[in-house]
Amino acid sequence: MKSIWDIGEDLKARRLKLLLPEWRTPDIPVSALFQRTPYMAPRVRALLDFLGQRFADASEGLVAFLQ
Repeated sequence: MKSIWDIGEDLKARRLKLLLPEWRTPDIPVSALFQRTPYMAPRVRALLDFLGQRFADASEGLVAFLQ
């Protein structure tokens, strides 16, 4: 059993095939850890925004591919 994040590109390239497509494990959250300060550096906010959007886009693409 592997995370879809680990095998997504291999599934799209058809190097791997899902054996039990109707069976899914529970979703697990992805977290970004950072130190909270009264003033968050703009680069930290930019990174968090980028990662959030990147993971959302990747998730949508993989879910659409698997359906």
